[in-house]
Amino acid sequence: MKEKVISRFILLVLFVLLVLTQITVAAGPSEQAKTFISSAGGYLKTQNEQGMKVATTMNGLNTGTSTLDDVRAAIKSARSVTNAGWHGDYLRNGKLVVPASFQKIDKKIHESHNLREKAYDEYLKYWKDSKTYHIESGHKIFKKSEAIAQEATKELTKIMQAMNKGK
Repeated sequence: MKEKVISRFILLVLFVLLVLTQITVAAGPSEQAKTFISSAGGYLKTQNEQGMKVATTMNGLNTGTSTLDDVRAAIKSARSVTNAGWHGDYLRNGKLVVPASFQKIDKKIHESHNLREKAYDEYLKYWKDSKTYHIESGHKIFKKSEAIAQEATKELTKIMQAMNKGK
């Protein structure tokens, strides 16, 4: 008798979970998911734009359209703008809630951000001792940061496409 009650209870719980799952799917993404997607997308866009500005300015050294001072200014500006995006857009000043289904993407975004900061630090060391290996080392770190950001962007894009199909 006791086992039948437990079995019926388990079936009832499973049924309720199934119904709740169907309601959640029908209702679309949660507000936390929408906020995360917006925050992550905004930050990744900012990080990419700033990285492109640094790369373009560095490339200008080869063409004669940039000076070392221009490169240093671009790195400092990129760092400042990226950090503003990190704290304001992405972390939402400490109020961002990362839904469980986005933990992997969040980890990649954090890793990419931290590596980008290390790359900027490494680049700027050149102006302290004029050793070119800081530029080379910074570039390797920067490329790794960019690759991780691209992975996060691809995963975020897949999720957004799946959400749009579900509308």
